[in-house]
Amino acid sequence: PNVLAVILAAAIFFLLWWYFGKKNFPRRHFLIFVPVYFILLFALFLTFSRGITIIFLFILFAWFFWLLLKDKKSFGSKIFYALAILTVTYSLLGAVFYRREVVDRYWTTFSHKEEAVSFRMFYNGLALKTIAAYPVLGVGIGNSVGRMDEFLEKPLQPWLYQPVHNIFLLAGAEIGLFGLAAFVWFLYGIFKKSRRGISLKSGLNGSVLFFIFAAFMLFGLFDHFFLTLQPAKLLFWLVLGMMAARRT
Repeated sequence: PNVLAVILAAAIFFLLWWYFGKKNFPRRHFLIFVPVYFILLFALFLTFSRGITIIFLFILFAWFFWLLLKDKKSFGSKIFYALAILTVTYSLLGAVFYRREVVDRYWTTFSHKEEAVSFRMFYNGLALKTIAAYPVLGVGIGNSVGRMDEFLEKPLQPWLYQPVHNIFLLAGAEIGLFGLAAFVWFLYGIFKKSRRGISLKSGLNGSVLFFIFAAFMLFGLFDHFFLTLQPAKLLFWLVLGMMAARRT
């Protein structure tokens, strides 16, 4: 569900990119935008991926705020319609159809007693132990799960073996601190090249890529899929490639 959620979140950003990028929005295009936007939001909600959904909404509102600062006259009415559809979609689904599931799923999101949170903290601790034991070269790409038993008092249940849910800790554990530094430096280079995209004088294209990149970095703090699962890796490097290819 998390990988599906991040793909849907990116799709929504790209749909809005198309929506906001048209100065004169024909009625037929609006009739396409509304149902597609609704379906994507509906699908994202049904993943029940808490972290992805919360981060996505935070970054989306930040992007809307940036657009208003850039040109309230051009983007104000479009943002109103986009927010209205988003609010109606989530209100209907959350308050009417899936009220019980939403309460059960989201109420304990930030509690350390929540299983998803406690396991993430546990895997983070294992990753830090791995980095401390193998700081130079790490344990090798793809080997962090297989080497977990070295840092456990007793073996885990088979279904609990999985990578640490943090791409930076995962990189540090598998390729060492030097590899982690190179990875962070590479990402900083992409960020530095694209940060002009959030200048109020810049175009819409640069801003949407920047905000997607920001969302991806936050997603990466709570999951490992950008480095371990093929669909997410393809999306991650596609966006980085688009950012690196920009000339302005």
